Amino acid sequence: MENTWKNKRTRVSRLLAILLVCALFAALPQATALAVDLEQTCGVKILPAGSASGYLEDLTQNAYVVVDLYKVADAASVPGYDIYSLTMRSDFTGLTIPDAVTNADWQDLAQAAFDVVREKALAPAVSGAAVDTAITLSSEEQDVPGGPGLYLVIARGRDLTAEEDYITTIKDEADHEKLVTVAYSDLYQYVYEPQLIALPTKAAVDVLDETGAVIGTEINTANPGDWIYNPTIALKPERLYRMGDLEISKTLEGYIGTEEAAFIFTIEAEWPNLNDNTKTDYFSNSHTFFFSADGTQTYKIEQQIPVGVEVKVTEVYSGAHYTLSFTDQEQTVTIAAEDTVKAAFTNVFDKTVKGGHGIENHFEHDGSTWRWVQRRAST
Repeated sequence: MENTWKNKRTRVSRLLAILLVCALFAALPQATALAVDLEQTCGVKILPAGSASGYLEDLTQNAYVVVDLYKVADAASVPGYDIYSLTMRSDFTGLTIPDAVTNADWQDLAQAAFDVVREKALAPAVSGAAVDTAITLSSEEQDVPGGPGLYLVIARGRDLTAEEDYITTIKDEADHEKLVTVAYSDLYQYVYEPQLIALPTKAAVDVLDETGAVIGTEINTANPGDWIYNPTIALKPERLYRMGDLEISKTLEGYIGTEEAAFIFTIEAEWPNLNDNTKTDYFSNSHTFFFSADGTQTYKIEQQIPVGVEVKVTEVYSGAHYTLSFTDQEQTVTIAAEDTVKAAFTNVFDKTVKGGHGIENHFEHDGSTWRWVQRRAST
């Protein structure tokens, strides 16, 4: 994803409308002052999700979310105004505060800042800070370039320290790629977009549409009220199921060499829909192994079934001359997070010679319904 930012001179009047992260953050007042004081020590407490999300317990007790903070811009007083200006730090000089103060613009700026962090391998001002703890950002601390300014917030799982483990890309509704970071609990993957916060800040106010209905909130340095030097913010992750892998292993012993042998399997699983637990999601498919000699074949289903879900694997057709040996016709396995779960089947020659054929039941989903397709398989 490419981000192009043109350097522009920002007028003082524009500084009255520095908006930061609109509906993606909820600032809760703690310490306040009547006029902005850039000599005052700033801090922030970051929650991995809002209390209404229902994710907090899993995020704090299982996913162990931490945050890295990068200082993107320094704050400077504007004489005669109760505001401050932001000047990009040297590593981010190619970026500017956007002219149009929309949430999308701030998301784009956060993406661009994260690109810079990765390209230049920048060290964070604060690394691996535990969520729900006060993070002090004092300019007097030599080891923490802090104080008032603009910060990039990157959330990740505590044990995910290598970039390839916690940074990935997804596509937005316009099919544009964007960088995100992840944290994992036992059953879920939490996806975080990079976010920007400015310190100090003001309390969020409601944003109304033409009818007067509330459509979100925004944090604006021109908002009424006192300055907040130690806000609490709540991130808004997307929760997805963790997916795992299943491998079906088929072994044939005693191939008689008269014709190709076919063995047909069905694979079935179901689980609650993540967004509406009154609905059920399904995995239903089939696979045929063809043998012309003794040996073992495998069929792998990758990242299509959630972790913790039970999968029923059934050998529904064993060929005309073979029978299962030492293994059940139906096996139930549970998808795991780290390891590929395996279901193994072995067939042997049953000492008879019979003609026959197999039908492979293949289930296809067209986006709304499942469709059953039969495929003829020789034995």
